[in-house]
Amino acid sequence: MKNNELSVRGKTFELVLISLMGAVVVISARLSLSVGPVPITMQTMAVLLTGLVLGTRIGWLVPALYLLMGLLGFPVFAGGGGIGYLFKPSFGFILGFIPAAYLSGFVYRQKWFRRDYLNVITAALIGDTVIYLFGLGYIPLAAVFFGSELAVLAAILPGLPFMLLGEVFKIMGLALVVPLLVQELEKARQSVNG
Repeated sequence: MKNNELSVRGKTFELVLISLMGAVVVISARLSLSVGPVPITMQTMAVLLTGLVLGTRIGWLVPALYLLMGLLGFPVFAGGGGIGYLFKPSFGFILGFIPAAYLSGFVYRQKWFRRDYLNVITAALIGDTVIYLFGLGYIPLAAVFFGSELAVLAAILPGLPFMLLGEVFKIMGLALVVPLLVQELEKARQSVNG
């Protein structure tokens, strides 16, 4: 009976973490800075934080649920929600959130460096690269399959240096925060599990 109770408490703790991180990702979509034609949101930082803090087992669930909620019509994306988002050339960035969260959590857990902040930077850079590969790769695909204009790519490219500079600052912020959050969450997890 005691093991079953511990299992329920552990699962409840994970569900609470998934819910909290989901709220962080949704709120981060609304936090944006317009520099040039493309707004810089805090979403990539929130998604990478999710993967880094929650790890591979449950970290990918947050962006997966976020994607599902948005496609079902909940206004969680930066510009709302709905199935129509599939036809937006920038939808690839959102698709990249799931593998980015998983990979960043996986790489961070490898602990390749003595300094934890270097592990965070490495994992976040890999996750960010995945997001941008999906995002920039989806634009021409959307143009071919959905008839979206390639003008979006032309609009994004001039703003790309600003977007990447924003990512550098976000990764630096993650390097400062993630080691502390992971340590505190581990303490909380141990107290929950008895």
